[in-house]
Amino acid sequence: MNTVEVYKLLYKRQVKYSE
Repeated sequence: MNTVEVYKLLYKRQVKYSE
């Protein structure tokens, strides 16, 4: 897994919680 992929997953999770 690339660092960018990890950040993308974290970003998606944060967005999900934000909703």
